[in-house]
Amino acid sequence: MKYYILINQLALHDTNLDLKDAAILDYLKDYCTATDNNVKELVFTEHGKNARYILVNFKKLIEDIPLLRIKNKSSISDRINKIAKSGFAITFRAPNGELYIRLTPKINNLNFVSRPNRKASVKTDGQAQGSDDTIYDPNTNPNNNIYNNLNSNTSPIPNSILINSNIKQSLHRDTDKQELHSIVKKFFSYYKANFMELISKKPPVFNWAQCERMAKPLIKSLGEDNLKALLIKYFKSDDQLYRSNAYSLSCFLSAKTIHKLNHLS
Repeated sequence: MKYYILINQLALHDTNLDLKDAAILDYLKDYCTATDNNVKELVFTEHGKNARYILVNFKKLIEDIPLLRIKNKSSISDRINKIAKSGFAITFRAPNGELYIRLTPKINNLNFVSRPNRKASVKTDGQAQGSDDTIYDPNTNPNNNIYNNLNSNTSPIPNSILINSNIKQSLHRDTDKQELHSIVKKFFSYYKANFMELISKKPPVFNWAQCERMAKPLIKSLGEDNLKALLIKYFKSDDQLYRSNAYSLSCFLSAKTIHKLNHLS
């Protein structure tokens, strides 16, 4: 079960999403960035870059957000398509009926206080739906190997396109990355200890994979000690944004927060 649901009303109130859509969007934001070897993925090449699509597990989503009071897949599917049309994601319906999703850069709006200055455009040609400019439509590219494999009646989806995140990481792992991971791990323990001392006795909950990706470049550029110093400033600040985000780790690691804390006297 997802214990906390975070809804950025400022970022979403200009969209046509309601509270249930927003709850599903928050769930998908964490689900798509989590490291889980059991989650099926598809990787498409879009404009020369790999685009990672995650299989939507409807049963798990319904179980993990019981307050939605939704019991059927079609209602969830309709809301995910609504989220895609709002520009936060792109969906892909495989020939076997499975629904895959990937997040667009617009998802970063949920981590910042600024209001979106334009409404997302909607592109629904073909089976891929979303609003950024890298929509993949397999129907317009029948020579694509992935599409041919998916459409094959003689074999299931080949393992070569089901990419586990730990495999992708291991391809590029070296000693420096292992050391950086160790530093991130220590920093997260430091965050947890100070959070429980200064904010709440309950241990904080955060998406490890997402926060690690945010923390690594900061540790490289600022150093561990400077980042720890900024963290204490963060906890001791009475800033409305920080309070509204419950002094979350992802809020601290955002570029806006780091920039703001860096310029505090």
